Amino acid sequence: MAAARKAPISPAKDVADFHQGVELRVRALFVTPDSRIKAQWGELRLSNSADAAWKAKVGKDALTIPLATTTIAPAAKHISMGTAAFDLTLADGNVQRMRVYTRDAGLVTAVFGNAVA
Repeated sequence: MAAARKAPISPAKDVADFHQGVELRVRALFVTPDSRIKAQWGELRLSNSADAAWKAKVGKDALTIPLATTTIAPAAKHISMGTAAFDLTLADGNVQRMRVYTRDAGLVTAVFGNAVA
């Protein structure tokens, strides 16, 4: 099992650690599927040995983001209120909006870097 860290430390160190196999956990905001709750903060687990998966902290809502088949692009209003927005296009063509804290935007871009639009 690879090492895991619950919170990012600094952009450069996080990217280097990710490439060394450390799993990083980043707070992320998604619109939740099939829920009365419009959006939910949760955890985006970033690993170079498995898919990134976000799980809601309430209810049964979950979203799996396969790194190999997901493209990512900064959203039109990319930076707002301390968060950076990304549009994720999943393999089935659905687009999912995701927000992370701006300090984590570089890490998210690096993780999805092979598919950044």
